[in-house]
Amino acid sequence: MKSLLVLLLAAAALPALAQAPAFTLKDAQALGDADTAQFYAANTSPIWDALSPEMKKNVKDPASLQDIQHKVTQMFGKEERVLHESVLLTPGNIFAYTRIVEFEKSEQSFLIQWSFTADGKTIAGFGIHLEPNSAPTKFADYKDKTPLILPVSGAWTVYQGGDSVGENYHAATIDERSAYDLCFLKDGLLYSGDGSKSEDFAGFGQPVRAPGAGKIVSAIDQYADNTPGKSNDTDPKSGNSIVIDHGNGEFSMLAHLKSGSLKVKTGDTVKAGDVIAQLGQSGDAPIPYLDYHLQNTAVWGKGKGLPIQFQHLLVNGKPTLTPPVRGDVIETKTGAVTK
Repeated sequence: MKSLLVLLLAAAALPALAQAPAFTLKDAQALGDADTAQFYAANTSPIWDALSPEMKKNVKDPASLQDIQHKVTQMFGKEERVLHESVLLTPGNIFAYTRIVEFEKSEQSFLIQWSFTADGKTIAGFGIHLEPNSAPTKFADYKDKTPLILPVSGAWTVYQGGDSVGENYHAATIDERSAYDLCFLKDGLLYSGDGSKSEDFAGFGQPVRAPGAGKIVSAIDQYADNTPGKSNDTDPKSGNSIVIDHGNGEFSMLAHLKSGSLKVKTGDTVKAGDVIAQLGQSGDAPIPYLDYHLQNTAVWGKGKGLPIQFQHLLVNGKPTLTPPVRGDVIETKTGAVTK
């Protein structure tokens, strides 16, 4: 479940984020577009100049960067279509830009990824590689039997979500193929202070709600919360967790809950919207975030992931039936379009 972002912990330290950065998500997307265009045009000198010292060491020299560009163009041709773009602000105040594209000479999609420092002046990461295949599923067109709402209150950012692996790390796994990783931001920031404590993160301690009515078949609350930037490799990946049996072959799985926060026990019944715990950082979570998915068994790692059609959903401020994907801001709004 350690799936928040490939570039999530790109920075060795988590510097203070007391104020929102002047360089914005919109700026980072424009810069990702511009740098991609520069790369396609073989104008790699400005890119080289902007690379961090660590990146320059990895690339070796300007000629090597130019050679990478030449090989990409020669092997795959021109970009034909952009399938998805997203930008996320990650710990260390790193802007992570992801572009999923199709090239004219390849039948597979590719991931183009850039990461930028807080001022937008330095490229902290760059890569182009094939997008891994999503796990096979026979449930692509599945429609929920249970009316489900978001298991959180207020506006949250989707850090992982979607059918492709480029949008959603979970899509490569059978049981969590349609899972979501959700983060709560305050004033556009994941955390305040120096980010060294879980309590610095805006999401830590936020209420977690039952996404639908059902019976609690598992409620585990025995694992400590991690320190930001670290995850636990000995406790179960899900950490403190809750499983809800909706009574119709659908089971809600909620992971990384705060130690000591569970308000339900095995055998309890819940209604949609009931507060059942708080968001934490247990299991293999490197920062506080909620991992939520629906599957067809009650056993972690043993079921088949099911798509979720959230009711009363706003995506980026608009009611929609379209499932949210990485980078979207989502919330529940009574009266919004339902399935």
